[in-house]
Amino acid sequence: MTTRTYTRSLLLFGLLFLLIGCKRPIEFNPNDLVDARDGNRYSTIVYGDQRWMAENLNYDLNHSRINPNNPITEYGRLYTFEQASVACPSGWHLPTDAEWQIMEQHLGMDAVELGFRGYRGGIIGRGLKSSTGWLLKNGSNEFEFNIYPVGLYNNTKNAFEELTSQAYLWTASDAGNGEVFYRGLTKDFDGIYRAGIEKGRGLSCRCLED
Repeated sequence: MTTRTYTRSLLLFGLLFLLIGCKRPIEFNPNDLVDARDGNRYSTIVYGDQRWMAENLNYDLNHSRINPNNPITEYGRLYTFEQASVACPSGWHLPTDAEWQIMEQHLGMDAVELGFRGYRGGIIGRGLKSSTGWLLKNGSNEFEFNIYPVGLYNNTKNAFEELTSQAYLWTASDAGNGEVFYRGLTKDFDGIYRAGIEKGRGLSCRCLED
């Protein structure tokens, strides 16, 4: 091998090494929410006049719970209603049942259905579900809300339940009989479930900008 060929080969090898070794800079979306309390960063999504967190809250509030079987950190933590009521970062809050209904109507739910209990909205729930993680029927994540099947924490049984099968998200609104309204999605149906649940259960939390 000539000196010129050897030098050229060495230069090419060095360039290749630099290309492989250089890490791509982290790209931050200016619309992301950065929680000043712990530095966690959350993507957000705007529906009409509302700006929602597009990921489950993962703030380590005292006695909140995290399922050790969660496959990724985006599944977030599970909160009792009392915890969820104070868990959102400054400038954000736990959405009321009425605020959920505003979002649901914006996404196409018929106004007549908004106040119903049980499954509503036809296939709108499929667009809110994540495109991975669901046991039987993944969502399309068409609305970029990315709800994973996190399940819940059953405080009566002291057990995590329904991972890969269900998603439960708090609202801030009383449902009567000591319960609070929540929103649910399931592996079996594409509607959005509205009902009451005991305040001591551990559910996921999404925050809405003030």
